[in-house]
Amino acid sequence: MKRSLFLLCCLYSLLSHAQQPLTRSTTRSAHAYVYQLSDQEAREIFQWRHKKRTWAQEKYLHTLQTSYPQDSLFPTVPPGNYLVVNANKNEMQYTFQPVHNLHFKLVSNDHDLAILLHDNQGAIISNAQVQVGGHSIPWDEATHTYRLPKSTSAGTVTIRHNQVLNLFELANNRQASKTPWWKRLLPHHKQRPYSPRPEDADFYVTTPSEAHYKGFMAFSKPRYKPHDTVRLKTFITRKDGRLVSTPLLLRLSCRNTLDTILTVINPYRPGGYDYEFVLNDSLDLDLDDKYLITLETLASRKYALDNNETDLDDDAYAAKRNVLMRGIFEYEEYDLKSIHFTSRTDHNEHTRGMPLSLYLKATDENGLPVMDGRVVITVTPNTVRQYHAPFVFIPETLWTHETTLDMTGETKVTLPDSIFPAATFSYNIATLFLNSNNESQHSSNYIDYLFEPDDIRFSQTADSISISFNRAGKVKTMPAILRLVNASGDTIRRLSLMLPTSVPIQPFAATYLVTAGSVSRKYSIARNDARITANNFRTRDSVFISINNPSKLSFWYSIFADNKLVDKGYSRQLSWKAASTTPRYYSVSIQYILNDQVQRENFYIPYADKQLQVNINSPLAIYPGQTSRIGVTVKDMEGHPVKDADVTAYAITGKFSDYQMPVAPYLGQVYSLRKKYSLQRLVNNRRALTTRLISWERWKNDMALDSITYYRFLYSTGIYYNTAPVVSGVTQLAPFIRENNTLQAPVMVTIDEQPVYFDQAGQSSAYSFAVSPGKHRIELRTRDKRIIIDSIEAVGGMKTFVSIPGDEPNARIRVEKMSPTLTPAEQITWRRYFVPFELNGNTNYTYIRQGDNIYWFRSNNYGSQTVLAGPLYVSEAEYVVKGNFSQPFQPEPGYTFSIQKGLVREKEIPSQRYRSFFHAKAWEQPPFYDEVFTTQEIDTSWKNELGRTTIGHPIYPDHSYQGSRYDLQIAPDTCLPEKEIRQLFLYRYDNPSFVALYPKTTRRFTGLEPGYYRLLVLHYNNRYYVADSLEVREGGDTYYKLQGHKIVFNDSVSTALHQAILDWPSNQPTPIEQKVDFNTAFNQQYLTSSSFTRTVYGVVTDKKLHTPLPGVTVKLKGTNTGVATDAKGFFRLPVTEKGILVFSFIGYNSEEVSLKNQEYFDVRMEAREQHLLESVVVKGYSTIKKNNLTASVSVVTESLQGYVAGVNIRGIAADSTRLPLIIIDGIPYEGNLKSLPPDQIKNMTVLKDAAATAIYGARAANGVIIITSSKAGALAALNHEEGLPAGNSIRTHFRDDAFWQPRLRTNEKGEASFKVTFPDDITSWKTYALAYTDQRQTGAAEAQIKAFKPLSANLSLPTFAIAGDSIHIIGKILNYGRDSSTVSRSFYANHRLVEQHNIGVQNSYIDTFPITIPAGDSASFQYTIHTSGDYFDGEYRAIPIIPAGVKETNGVFATLPGDTAFTFTASDTGAIHIYANTSLLPVLLEETDYLERYEYLCNEQMASKLTGLLLEKQARRLLKQPFDKDRKIRQLISDLQGNRNKDGNWGWWHKGTTEYWISQHVLQAFLLAEQQGFSVSLDKSALISYQVFLLNSAAYTDKITLLETLHMLGAKLNYSNYLDTLKAPKNNMYDQYRLLYLKQRTGITVKTDSLLAYRQTTMMGNSYWGEESYQFFNNSIQITLLAYKILRAAGGQEQLLHSIRNWFLEKRRSGNWRNTYESASILATIMPDVLQAGEQRPATLQVNGQAVTQFPYNHTLPGGQSVQVTKSGGATVYFSAWQQHWNPAPLPASHEFSVSSKFMQEGKNVGQLTAGKRVQLTVEVEVKADADYVMVEIPIPAGCSYEEKSGSWTNNEVHREHFKDKVSIFCNQLNKGRYTFQVSLMPRYTGRYHLNPAKAEMMYFPVFFGRTGLTQINIAGAKK
Repeated sequence: MKRSLFLLCCLYSLLSHAQQPLTRSTTRSAHAYVYQLSDQEAREIFQWRHKKRTWAQEKYLHTLQTSYPQDSLFPTVPPGNYLVVNANKNEMQYTFQPVHNLHFKLVSNDHDLAILLHDNQGAIISNAQVQVGGHSIPWDEATHTYRLPKSTSAGTVTIRHNQVLNLFELANNRQASKTPWWKRLLPHHKQRPYSPRPEDADFYVTTPSEAHYKGFMAFSKPRYKPHDTVRLKTFITRKDGRLVSTPLLLRLSCRNTLDTILTVINPYRPGGYDYEFVLNDSLDLDLDDKYLITLETLASRKYALDNNETDLDDDAYAAKRNVLMRGIFEYEEYDLKSIHFTSRTDHNEHTRGMPLSLYLKATDENGLPVMDGRVVITVTPNTVRQYHAPFVFIPETLWTHETTLDMTGETKVTLPDSIFPAATFSYNIATLFLNSNNESQHSSNYIDYLFEPDDIRFSQTADSISISFNRAGKVKTMPAILRLVNASGDTIRRLSLMLPTSVPIQPFAATYLVTAGSVSRKYSIARNDARITANNFRTRDSVFISINNPSKLSFWYSIFADNKLVDKGYSRQLSWKAASTTPRYYSVSIQYILNDQVQRENFYIPYADKQLQVNINSPLAIYPGQTSRIGVTVKDMEGHPVKDADVTAYAITGKFSDYQMPVAPYLGQVYSLRKKYSLQRLVNNRRALTTRLISWERWKNDMALDSITYYRFLYSTGIYYNTAPVVSGVTQLAPFIRENNTLQAPVMVTIDEQPVYFDQAGQSSAYSFAVSPGKHRIELRTRDKRIIIDSIEAVGGMKTFVSIPGDEPNARIRVEKMSPTLTPAEQITWRRYFVPFELNGNTNYTYIRQGDNIYWFRSNNYGSQTVLAGPLYVSEAEYVVKGNFSQPFQPEPGYTFSIQKGLVREKEIPSQRYRSFFHAKAWEQPPFYDEVFTTQEIDTSWKNELGRTTIGHPIYPDHSYQGSRYDLQIAPDTCLPEKEIRQLFLYRYDNPSFVALYPKTTRRFTGLEPGYYRLLVLHYNNRYYVADSLEVREGGDTYYKLQGHKIVFNDSVSTALHQAILDWPSNQPTPIEQKVDFNTAFNQQYLTSSSFTRTVYGVVTDKKLHTPLPGVTVKLKGTNTGVATDAKGFFRLPVTEKGILVFSFIGYNSEEVSLKNQEYFDVRMEAREQHLLESVVVKGYSTIKKNNLTASVSVVTESLQGYVAGVNIRGIAADSTRLPLIIIDGIPYEGNLKSLPPDQIKNMTVLKDAAATAIYGARAANGVIIITSSKAGALAALNHEEGLPAGNSIRTHFRDDAFWQPRLRTNEKGEASFKVTFPDDITSWKTYALAYTDQRQTGAAEAQIKAFKPLSANLSLPTFAIAGDSIHIIGKILNYGRDSSTVSRSFYANHRLVEQHNIGVQNSYIDTFPITIPAGDSASFQYTIHTSGDYFDGEYRAIPIIPAGVKETNGVFATLPGDTAFTFTASDTGAIHIYANTSLLPVLLEETDYLERYEYLCNEQMASKLTGLLLEKQARRLLKQPFDKDRKIRQLISDLQGNRNKDGNWGWWHKGTTEYWISQHVLQAFLLAEQQGFSVSLDKSALISYQVFLLNSAAYTDKITLLETLHMLGAKLNYSNYLDTLKAPKNNMYDQYRLLYLKQRTGITVKTDSLLAYRQTTMMGNSYWGEESYQFFNNSIQITLLAYKILRAAGGQEQLLHSIRNWFLEKRRSGNWRNTYESASILATIMPDVLQAGEQRPATLQVNGQAVTQFPYNHTLPGGQSVQVTKSGGATVYFSAWQQHWNPAPLPASHEFSVSSKFMQEGKNVGQLTAGKRVQLTVEVEVKADADYVMVEIPIPAGCSYEEKSGSWTNNEVHREHFKDKVSIFCNQLNKGRYTFQVSLMPRYTGRYHLNPAKAEMMYFPVFFGRTGLTQINIAGAKK
């Protein structure tokens, strides 16, 4: 009865499917049916383990519980176990669905298996029957769990509760051992520890030897200034506990700059070493760097970096040193900050009307409140989440406010509610603290603002949660509903509440969901707010455990002594103590429920018997300069004194806020943690799904499947037909084979003897075939059968489906058994009808049309691959690429086709390439709605596609506006569906040339100039609307909700914009000069005459002839508004406020002029001319240092995520053809980038653009990744100030460290003490003590001593001054006493009393004294106070005075190419500095050695090595030196010949794709080898023949290379015929010069005048061509090589050639040229000339009679004398002599460098600085010619301090040094151009300051320089 009822309920819905066409039929049952299982059946299913058999059996389907529609949720049923069944296609799906009546949790302590059972409300269940793996688990009353000790059981858990069987699954986390235990005992089965490779080591990180030692290294302070004394102490022990007592090397080093041994030190006692040294100038340290101190064995001397002749880099080589201990200190001219500033808010979130208060507090390092503090508050918006009005303006600054800090406690500031706009957003409160001397500190608070005033707030207090309803920040009474929701999302309790209220914490609730009124909020307890912690303590004899349970949660505890469980229980509190029974670890394991999850805490309680208890006995507070005794007490763990312990005690100022003391290593026994037994985890409850074939006879009625067309199609008897209408009206046939009621995969389909389908065809094939109406013969081939059937009727104009049984006897059907491999006849058939096509790129609208048949390559995933298409016949066909071309062709079997516009290429397929196909059983059934493809369908789809074409990136106009820019945000109008937005266009009212395009998803338009805009929102189908009068306001961002706009349908505007989108080049960058017009049609429709607010006029003339030009078209860009000039060239035109005028005239270059404030325009047009060369910006790559990388190279130091510099790294795995080429250490890598170990990647560089393709060929089209692997409050503790000694003194002695005691030793009482006189600083001294003994005991302690005076006089002044500065020096009197004081205050300057007064001081008093700094070495200042009670305090400070002006360099620079002599006469008595350098043949020989040692061996690199060796052989012969590398030459020749491709050429690697330039490079080396008598197997005639053949099809660039190669091989061609057809692009100087040189070599007369016109020179006077570039060919090196060859062939340019050779040597700044190809090319070009020109002769220099033969030469002579210089020898010498003197009034100097400076605040130039307001000192340097090793020096005003010290990777910067008075910036190279350098400063002291000249100079040739003049800058106080 029940089953009939369900059938009747479903009958009506099923009838709707009864007679539908197959195309519309559902393929599943309407309902799913739920059957109840018995317990035994549930166990069988749950524990089913048969992998090859399904548990889906109909025997379980006996008790129908209910049914539900398939798209609905599982219905509510009683607890139990159920089976859900439903039909899906030809299978019945079985789903096991348990419904539990309890919750299961594992409460694991890793020792016992403990199970917690509870009901939905969290009540613990204790009466269940629990079994795991057949073993019963008893209830443990002590822990309220079901528990088995040390159980490792896993598997099925059966729990019977209230007559319901609950099944769960436990898995064991314990990993099985991979090797049997008995094998692991064998020695050869022990795993060898990982040993890093030597090349992976890095001395500056760690060395292998350090793993064998323990200890510490302590410094007297973390940072040091110039001339400070570095003090260090080291304790070293071996890992086995033996103390090190041998002499050790002390090394000082810094990566790339310093590596020196300071001394050998001996231990003063075993394990103890100390040393100190002064940071004097002789160490040549660089400021703002970190320096490494290492202690090494004496044998480490041999690893000096100068001795490194290995393949290891210096870092890896240095790691071979035997280092025992290391430490790092910083070297800096630092300025420490003494203020600790904090800000907090009373809420992190607030609503409209709810005030938010900000609390501010500033203290000094002693924790005393700052008396002179003020805070600037700036409130700025962040992310807006929701707008609450149609128009909202969000100011970029919501509020600024300045307040003075209160003298005590916190300062409260309340933000006004009026500052918040109608939006919900987050905002930032930035607070800037400043005191009277403008020491700054920053703080930020991030707050959420909710515009809606109603809110529900939660807070946790102990064991309850407080809930309140707030309206505008005030608590209101409000009824509410509380739902407690568990981790599964089920509501476990529902409560009605009256807010405000508190509810107890419910451990089994994951979320507290409260609804009050219209507000709903949810809350979850943060784990840290309720975390249970333990306070543990242990002595040798006892263990103490106390549990801290703030939320009073019930918890389980287990206490272990090593691996033994000694106590356990379930409680809310625990205080436990016991006698210790083991020296090993005690531990306590805690588990508790929070947020319906089991939380676990484990605490270990070790007894560290070797731990020393160190205590520093010092006064809590002292007065500055006080002498005190400091004591250190050392005891062992039992409290006994430790005698003879070594103690290091030291103290540093608390201003070193981030200092961490060294860790004294624990040297005692370290025990293993307790053993873990029970490591089970709960596997999610099974909802197992399996399938089986439908039992048709049962389910066709029970599920009414026989009323569904799809199932009748599958389960009919005999041949079954179904017809469906088709859109195209084409008669179609779709035959299907069914076996066992399952559709079979067809391999081939033939209709009427004609193949129509082959499953290996790659085109997008519809499984529906066009036929004529009537009967047809069908042949279908499956994997193992061929089925033939006649007389299948196709209904005209319809699609006929035929279901053919392959496993039923039928007279009309013939079934033949077949092999799974295609027979030879079948192979011949598919080869005859199916043709391979080479496809490239997007093929979405590419198809082949042959007759009425369409073969559509519809996928975008082909990439570049060969795809089989067909069936095609040997008759006319058409290859169509929509929107591009249509190409007729005739298919031909046996050939692969590659078709382009106007070109059909056929390539014969070798017979061995054919193979028989095997077909997998898996088959994806084609959709029944498939129809035959038609051109109409493709055209319609194409048009729809065009109508949906968008520009997927923003396009901005060129930005000429220099002011502030703001954002506009919109919510689209709902008049059209938002999802149909196609493109957004933004126009300005006052500028018709302005248009900005945005992608369809854009809702925020950024960076807009203030003004009014129109937004056109273009939808699909050319519908749009225009939003007018959108104002972008000054000072913030604007939001509009667009509404009520008129929809415009397909007018001239939308048509024009549609076409413009289609015309836009998809690969164009943005912004871009607009060549596609998005403006005119829009402006024609919407730009009104009211926009033309003014008239301009002017005259247009010829630029050269100065004659008027009549008839010139003058047009307002973006409109049709324009005029023509009259006979006098005059024009007048009405225009808008802004815009662009376009002037165009035949024969002249068009001119565009921006409309500004002027009315008259004088326009001069230039006639068009043809130029040989044009300047061009190029991009590329090179393998040089990271700090030289520019443009298209991205250096990746972390993992590659997303898109890196334009190379798609993530998301392309689905298309392997788009992967970038990976090169590892010069060798292509075919694997996955993610598989590379990150620790073996030293650096990673990503290449793109033409450079990658030029060097790596076609494989680099998607970019190249080059990887180099790794190688190588007042004083709270004081009750009253009277307890502090008075300490009358003038404080003069200031330091950052108070004491250093490295050799203290304890007495019998475990005590050590010493006297110390503290510095005069008022500060907090952090004191530290480190101790160790000979018994392997160690310990440490730290404490704090506050140096303090209750009434003090303090000076604040700059760290230096420049003579003539006017400084406002600040004096501060701070009174921390209870009462006000009257003092006599005095100020002295340079020991002269300047001012004295009696004043009263309540809290603080600030003095400002204007002082003019006189000339001299230093200036001193004294500020004192006296009280009537003889109390006295004050400070005396002195600062250095730096003279105003600059050190000037006068001298001479001379290039000495030939023998010469001259005299340099000194201009004054200053020292004469001499520097000379030269370029010699040994430099070239060094380069050949570099080539020979290069480690990688691709064909280019081997050819370069061969060229280098051959040239070296030639040079050695001339120098009469031995040469013993003939064998290497022969080996390289042999290797290169073996790497030749079949076509006789060479690729990058062996068997790689032929690269013409590499082939040329190899042949050039072979010809050179032949000239020197080496045997080379070279069939020149065959090579020439093949190269000539290639000329006909080669691309333009390759054609030049082939012609060069042919000429090199001596081919007799009519070169002019080829060369006349080649024309190099204007932006490719490299190819232009190649053509010029090729013409010259082939006898064609060429002129070199134009070539000479493009010559450039460096500061050294050397000549070159082209621009610096990292493209492989089109760069200055390759272009200059060509220029050199052309000029050399032309003759008469020896001096110029000499200059070019010197330029090549100049380019070896890094020690080598950039790559092997470059090196070989330069050597092959210039080395023969060097040999012939005599430049191989060493140069000799005589300086005052002293012979100089070693270069570079650097020497200093006394001044006041003449220097006689004589030069002889063949090589050029660069000689420079100079003197330096001080110029007190320097003017700007612009020589080789031009330098300018300016101050910028908030992006604007300022002529006056404001104290307390950050500023950027910006220096711009114009470099007139390429210069190496440039120093830029930027002085700073004395009234400023550094706001931050940071360098830059731009401008080839390698280092910055921040001195007191200046910043020195060092650059490896600055090419010709402009460079900007910035220094971030904080103006602190008001006054007028000198700014000494900023300058740039070449470090080794300082006569090349430029500078600014001496200027002054005023620092004013902040406006009140």
